[in-house]
Amino acid sequence: MSSEPGTALGDGELAAALDGHEFAVCLTHDVDRVHKTFQTVYYAVRDRDPGHLRALLPGVEPYWQFETVMELERDLGVRSAFYFLDEQPLRERPVHEWVDPERWKLHTARYDVEAPRIADTITALDRGGWEVGLHGSYDSYRDRSLLAEQKATIERVLGHPVTGGRQHYLNLEVPETWRRQADVGLSYDASLGSSTRYGFQHGYGPFRPFEDRFVVFPLTLMEVALPDPAPGARDAGTGSGRGRSAAGASGARRRNEGVTATDGGASPAVSAAAREVCDDLLDEARRNGAVMTVLWHPRYFAAEFPGYRECYRYVVERALEMDAWVGPPGELYARLPHG
Repeated sequence: MSSEPGTALGDGELAAALDGHEFAVCLTHDVDRVHKTFQTVYYAVRDRDPGHLRALLPGVEPYWQFETVMELERDLGVRSAFYFLDEQPLRERPVHEWVDPERWKLHTARYDVEAPRIADTITALDRGGWEVGLHGSYDSYRDRSLLAEQKATIERVLGHPVTGGRQHYLNLEVPETWRRQADVGLSYDASLGSSTRYGFQHGYGPFRPFEDRFVVFPLTLMEVALPDPAPGARDAGTGSGRGRSAAGASGARRRNEGVTATDGGASPAVSAAAREVCDDLLDEARRNGAVMTVLWHPRYFAAEFPGYRECYRYVVERALEMDAWVGPPGELYARLPHG
């Protein structure tokens, strides 16, 4: 595990926040996109499946998964954080970026957080007990004024300040980005981590990079780093091909508890390899009194990503069975003693 600048939370600080629970699981969702746009044609060509083109029909919105996530979490009695992205239009970027395919991918998938449907969703999440935070745009990690502008936009929709969030693509300049976030009034960041590796690479708990009230929640698991969670996936090598870094992984039991069954219960709806990774991480978190922060993008609850929705449910159910504190980072932050 790498050493980060700042001070780790003391055992007493974290114990006070956990209120009798041995460890915590923080649930987060980065709202990168809400509509399937350029991906529609790409996947149709890649998979030789014209069925992907149905996403272009009016009223067909496979990536609009807010109600799905909210219903699942209500059913489990938990809440999470949704970080909304106020990405710039391409026309506001330098002219040389207009011909960059990567920039088209970034900016053509943008949505307007002040559009009525998005704004209503943000309001509904907030009223329902979910945390709404900032998903800083691709370039905002190095631009204080851009970060401040985007934070103000989200807060204008929300009607009150946001506590924290995560940078798009996990972009960070350490510790400069955290200083910029603190300067614009954010209290925590959840960007420190990887999209290709899972585990407690940056310690077992949040830390204070400036030894003040600003806190960093390292990311433990992003869904795309898992082995393929689709039913029937054979092992970790047949999934996403991502590395593992969960220290002391124990080869945990390949449990079926809490997993929705398919085919009349003949097979679990989450691959054994994905469940094993999740079990190992949860076991490690409990052994070390850790804060395990997980990220599931809302689009991965769509049917075109089999196993991911069920794997998220599995993680939450297992954490609850293990008596973890489960909730959004902003709530855990509020429970910390800040001196």
